[in-house]
Amino acid sequence: MFSNHAEAVANTAADIAPQSRDIVFRHLATLLVGRSLRPLGINALPAIAVLPTDLPDVSVRARVVDCLLAQPDGSQLHLEFQSTFDQGDLARFLVYDAHLYERHGSPIRTVVTYTGGVREAPSSLNAGCLRYQVANLYLSMFDGDARLAALKRRAVAAGLDADDALDVALLVLMRHNARRPFEVALEAARLTEALPSETRRDCLAAVLGFSERYLTEPEFARVLEVDALARRMSELIAEGEAKGRAEGEAKGKAEDVLLILAERFGDLPQDLAERVRHEQDLATLTRWMVLALRAATLTDFRYESGG
Repeated sequence: MFSNHAEAVANTAADIAPQSRDIVFRHLATLLVGRSLRPLGINALPAIAVLPTDLPDVSVRARVVDCLLAQPDGSQLHLEFQSTFDQGDLARFLVYDAHLYERHGSPIRTVVTYTGGVREAPSSLNAGCLRYQVANLYLSMFDGDARLAALKRRAVAAGLDADDALDVALLVLMRHNARRPFEVALEAARLTEALPSETRRDCLAAVLGFSERYLTEPEFARVLEVDALARRMSELIAEGEAKGRAEGEAKGKAEDVLLILAERFGDLPQDLAERVRHEQDLATLTRWMVLALRAATLTDFRYESGG
């Protein structure tokens, strides 16, 4: 039943490089910018930009957080996705947040999103002089069957809008009684066709990425039996890696700097916008992103950024 292409992708899916696995969270983060998270029970303002997720200290075991978003008030929203709970998780997230605070110098709110059968997990850590608090979100508490049915009705009636993309992306992680996991993944992938073109690619990448990460290998292989999905997954991985290596990094960081500045200080002078867009050095753009979050005024940003 596999075509040669689908079989090749299925056979190599388990060997995808760790950098490629991170692509799913880059696409998910893009979906979250400008969207309300209240339907998921997260009381936070819509994010205004995606922040770098790599951690500077080589002693940190994973060194990459799942999603990091800039909030309009200058704070950071840190999202982690877990399919299990381990006693060391909170300590690990604390270390992540300490490094993120050191980098950006702004308050952090961390939400741990649990998938699978996890319905209860500690949300605080008391280390004596140090107290750490996160918010827990349990996707298994969401009725995935009901959400899938509602999305399919809307898709047939009038098509889906950009605000539906997050529900579609997370369908495979919710609780389902009427369908098996690989069937949910296929339904979610097909629903992406009803989304607006500007969110379709990011949502499909998230659906396929979560499927690869959280389904069993046999279940994910069933998903890949649909040749069109296998082909598109292969294309998304290749495009995501190329974008991360090349123009996407500098251009994307420059636009994030401008977005944060505009959100905080209003319309930007043309000369400043052009200067930021023409900058190609990633280290400089990362420093400017931090300045954009921390500067008290636009004049301060100009002065501290050297322009």
